[in-house]
Amino acid sequence: MMKPLPILILSLSTIAGLAGNANAQVLVGPEAFNDLSAWSFDDNGTGFFVGSTFNIQSPPVNADYFGADNSYLNVGATKDSALALYQTFTSSEVVTLSTKLYMEGTTTPGDVTTMVMGIGNASLAGGADQALHLRFYTQTDSVRVANSDNTAFFTFNYDTVYNLQIVLNNSASTVNYGDTSAVASLTADIYLDGTLMADDVNIAHGAYTGGVAGVGEFEFRTFSSVSHSKAVINYDDFSIYQGAIAVPEPGAYALLAGIFGLGFVMLRRRQS
Repeated sequence: MMKPLPILILSLSTIAGLAGNANAQVLVGPEAFNDLSAWSFDDNGTGFFVGSTFNIQSPPVNADYFGADNSYLNVGATKDSALALYQTFTSSEVVTLSTKLYMEGTTTPGDVTTMVMGIGNASLAGGADQALHLRFYTQTDSVRVANSDNTAFFTFNYDTVYNLQIVLNNSASTVNYGDTSAVASLTADIYLDGTLMADDVNIAHGAYTGGVAGVGEFEFRTFSSVSHSKAVINYDDFSIYQGAIAVPEPGAYALLAGIFGLGFVMLRRRQS
């Protein structure tokens, strides 16, 4: 019977292969959200709003969205609460963002939370210099992903863990990545579970006129468009890389899940 160790080695080698670029510089993370010591908070001078929160959640006391005993970031937003949890990093014109996310089905339709990536190295709560401004609008039966101009790109389901990747090109020319992928100048490619959902789209803030510039900050921002309601979204395994990084194909996620599942079963059998 195969022992768990070979399975672990196979799993690690598979992950390394999926990474696509072992030499990619990590600008933020990998963030498992065991604490928020690497992050800063900005209320844009507006003070705290009741119900707007950035919390670390740790199963099994709380919901187990991302795996047993795995902490994660829980973001809750109420109306007009322009609060930001942000981190600055080495400025780069081309970056790749990767995270797991889960939108809770108890979220009220009409709510919205945002992810923001800014120009330069200063907190951007309320600012306009945003090369990336991605919004998650809650609907009755799904979540609509759009830019700040409310141009919708795609939807995803509630109560489901997704792998989200964003390849942002804020440089003057097209950037190739992976075997056949490319992202045009001043646009972004957005992937969900390895599937390209939005190709060469504008996700800059409407007030940002564009132009080549390095991005140097990322924000989780709270906001809700509905009074006395609350949008709740959860994040885990968050990273930002320098450059355009190849995104795993959809089948790769299933392969990894199968490998880890098999390893767990065989480990339990060995222990018993």
